[in-house]
Amino acid sequence: MRVGTMVRGAAIAVCVAMTAGAASAEWGAVGIDTTGDGYGWSAGYTYESDAYNRVWNECGGYCDQIFTFYNECAAISQASNGAWGWSTGGNRGSAESGALSWCRQYGGRDCYIRVWACSG
Repeated sequence: MRVGTMVRGAAIAVCVAMTAGAASAEWGAVGIDTTGDGYGWSAGYTYESDAYNRVWNECGGYCDQIFTFYNECAAISQASNGAWGWSTGGNRGSAESGALSWCRQYGGRDCYIRVWACSG
């Protein structure tokens, strides 16, 4: 009887550990004001609208480009001439690389990462 209890207890501990390590489903958002200095980011929200609204509030209502994402990373890049780009990816580096690539494709010569976030 004692062995059965120990085995059952070990099985429960394994299930709890597996559940605790599972990735959660989370929304995030990034945003910029393409004509000014405003930007914002959010991560870890259950609802897309909450992630979006957090960025809108951080920008003081001035962000004209806000993008939401789900269980991944996102980044926005911008250049001094107004060109910008955004991208998502499985990690920060791939999101930033994509955002810089789009910024350059649209004429940005000195593109830099303006904001990034990862969720999930």
